[in-house]
Amino acid sequence: DRDVTGVQTCALPISVQAAEMGRETLRLAVENAHTIGTLQAMVYLAAAAMHSETAEAARLFGYAKAQLQRHKWVSDSVDCAVETNVLNFLSSTLGGEVMESELMSGASWSESEALSAALRV
Repeated sequence: DRDVTGVQTCALPISVQAAEMGRETLRLAVENAHTIGTLQAMVYLAAAAMHSETAEAARLFGYAKAQLQRHKWVSDSVDCAVETNVLNFLSSTLGGEVMESELMSGASWSESEALSAALRV
């Protein structure tokens, strides 16, 4: 594609690999009924999807973060860095109001809606 930069071309295999690893992590977390693992996998899948499916990634991220907060989960420094990067990208791409709307929409999803979205990444 003529509009793809060298950086994007280089990042594409990493993004595909990250999505594959995220889906496998999600599968294992769900299979083992590990709630926090499931939600963290969703955060990482949202990060993997944010360049291609920005609004859907925002909703998935909104669901996962709302549930993590509900469980009083405190992210470590690596997870915080990922979350900050996702929020910064979403804000710059969608704009603040649209981003907040998408995050809130995702926060209201059911678990099955979120799992369905995560598996589409």
